[in-house]
Amino acid sequence: MRKLSFIVNPAAGGGREARRGHPLLREIRAQAAGAEVLVMGQPGDARHWAQGRKDDRGRVVVAVGGDGTVSEIGGALAGGEAALGVLPSGSGNDFARMLDTPRDVAAAVAFFNTATAGLCDLGEVRVEHASGERSRHRFLVSIGVGYPGVVAATASHAGLLRGFPSYLAAALRGLVTYRSQAMTVTGDSGRVSGKLFLVVAGKGRWCGGGFQLLPQARLDDGWLHLCRADAMPIWRILQILTSAVKGSHGRHPEVALERSTQLTITCAEGAMVHNDGEWIASHAVRIDLGLLPRSLLVLGAPGGGLP
Repeated sequence: MRKLSFIVNPAAGGGREARRGHPLLREIRAQAAGAEVLVMGQPGDARHWAQGRKDDRGRVVVAVGGDGTVSEIGGALAGGEAALGVLPSGSGNDFARMLDTPRDVAAAVAFFNTATAGLCDLGEVRVEHASGERSRHRFLVSIGVGYPGVVAATASHAGLLRGFPSYLAAALRGLVTYRSQAMTVTGDSGRVSGKLFLVVAGKGRWCGGGFQLLPQARLDDGWLHLCRADAMPIWRILQILTSAVKGSHGRHPEVALERSTQLTITCAEGAMVHNDGEWIASHAVRIDLGLLPRSLLVLGAPGGGLP
């Protein structure tokens, strides 16, 4: 049996777990007797606990939460010998869509004890804010600039809606007020400048709880995948938004799907940015993205073969 550490975010999914009396937490304790179960109580808990276990060979640190929780724990485990497991309980759960992890707790516990792990890439982003402040983050799924940043901020206050419906409602609401911004995107294939509706870059195929914005993305391919959309009228955005659910939006002339080993995005007026669904900037003037290739052990990752 492996050593299992469950790090639980009770606020994931808008706090529905806490409102229901923590049934998921009770089931984890019942099905994983003897496992370490840690419940987050303040910012930084997940990162601190994961960092303390990253070099423990044979340990699986299970993130119980949404993409933000998974990202925080995965970023802390990078370069270590412990593996990341995911038991999704958030609103979007986009990273979990790319894994083979069962959703049933009993089946997931058995999976964490027996499944093989694959080495996945981890993204790094450096943000320069209009205030002059600088921040650094790691991501597993994607970074969204412009309209996706607005959607992520809106979805975090979605009230009773959860999952894809909360992101869809936020996406439609954001169309009313959002205006495309002048940006410059620089990558391996060159530089593009102009009014852009959105820029999304990352490793995850899905974003926003069900939009397949990066349909060619793989967790271990050594590339940052990019979706760039030009400014366009609302009626046209709605047409393309429908195809984005299926991942066929790249056929539209306003959309470019590319890949690069590194990216720089600048926006003089300052853009909203999300990191794995978590809002991180309201006025970012420069965003630099890079990769830490095959730096994170993940249970259930495609191509997994490590014990």
